[in-house]
Amino acid sequence: ANAGFPFSRLADLSQTLVLVNQKPQPAQVSALLNALGVIGAQTGYPALAFTLSDDWSQAKDRDDDILMIGTIPPALRDDKKISLLVDATQSWVKQPTRQPPLPSAELLAEDAKPDSKTTVSSEGAMSAIIGVQSPFNDQRSIVALLADSPRGYELLNNALLDSGKRAA
Repeated sequence: ANAGFPFSRLADLSQTLVLVNQKPQPAQVSALLNALGVIGAQTGYPALAFTLSDDWSQAKDRDDDILMIGTIPPALRDDKKISLLVDATQSWVKQPTRQPPLPSAELLAEDAKPDSKTTVSSEGAMSAIIGVQSPFNDQRSIVALLADSPRGYELLNNALLDSGKRAA
């Protein structure tokens, strides 16, 4: 979390495409500047050579890692990897069919299968940092800094600036 990989692979971020919304909100711009500042602090070199764009179609033709801030582009919304990651942000509590009598006792596979599953969700602000392999180049990554509201971006920005949270 502290290394900024894959973007820090080249300290100046020369092989990084930063994608933002056409009219980014101030909190999104703050997230961008905080992310670039954190990566620069980790590498000891300022982020001077990245490409900034609001045009998702550029990503297909470039051999770059992609840092997205804002919303997931329509072209990626149906991507199975992105869908799995977004679904994985939900938390589940699974209750096995039978509990072992002793903590060290082995549980049979059929007893370990959950017979109930409870989904836990929040009605408060949410933010996430997700990463997937680029659909355009299997040697490249996409990292998205996402939030559902201005309060979500506030949470995201606080996490980016808090070294304890970055290390978690």
